[in-house]
Amino acid sequence: MDVKKITALLTVIRDGSLSAAADELGYSQPGLTNMMNSLEDELELKLLLRSKSGVRLSEDGQALLDKMMELHRVNEEFIESVSKLRERGRSTLHIGAIASAARNWMPEIVAEYKRMRPGLDIFVTRYENLTESYDAVRHGETDCAFVSYSDGITSDLEYIPLYDDEMIAIMPESYEGEGPVSPLIFDRKDFLMPIGGLDISILPFFEGGSSVPEFRRSNLDDQTIASMVAHGLGYSILSRLIMQGINEPVKMFSLSPPSFRQIGIICKADRKGDGSISELIKTARSLVGL
Repeated sequence: MDVKKITALLTVIRDGSLSAAADELGYSQPGLTNMMNSLEDELELKLLLRSKSGVRLSEDGQALLDKMMELHRVNEEFIESVSKLRERGRSTLHIGAIASAARNWMPEIVAEYKRMRPGLDIFVTRYENLTESYDAVRHGETDCAFVSYSDGITSDLEYIPLYDDEMIAIMPESYEGEGPVSPLIFDRKDFLMPIGGLDISILPFFEGGSSVPEFRRSNLDDQTIASMVAHGLGYSILSRLIMQGINEPVKMFSLSPPSFRQIGIICKADRKGDGSISELIKTARSLVGL
């Protein structure tokens, strides 16, 4: 027997109306009526007496009332116990993060989060590759991850947006132009493409235009890309967040049209409601969120 039916019946009796109970429980009235009929059929007893003035327990229903209330109470205690055991089993939180978020955000976020939940062990894994961070969540290697959004790889996971990170042109100090920078500035120029999936946020800037940069793909990280630009080896596009803490002698300009990558948290859909993850989301939003 489904205990939810007993809980629904107790709500009907308390409210004295099928329609009022349906509104409270989030059911349609026909759906709740069918549920009550199903319970009576299952027990082979008439539990409810219906009239124009509402509903009330039958004599058999009244005889079972105490037992039904006890069953409901025990079920609620069981659910609470299961929830506590789940939380106790998740006393460790594994967080993944793309490099820029790991470097600029995670120290502050983790420090604030541990202040609220001192008993929780937190491990942070930095990922240079965007796809790796998504796969780590899918395969359970991390509980959640701070990533940039991508239509192609986000669909099967829960995504919570946090921050719009502006994409910016990175030019050597010898560059004499002014911003904002259009795609035409990059035409036939050596363009240093960063690793880690940032091309997902860069390439749309050039779509539909006549600019044809000389894309130079490499396995170089953000810091090295900025250093190579500083030494006159090409142009690039990174982001404001990436450039925080990178002190290379380069010029930075906004793009025209403006371009952004959205950074957020991913987790499996059935984990979003976990206390540890939901509190992490709240903490992140309070510190860096939209």
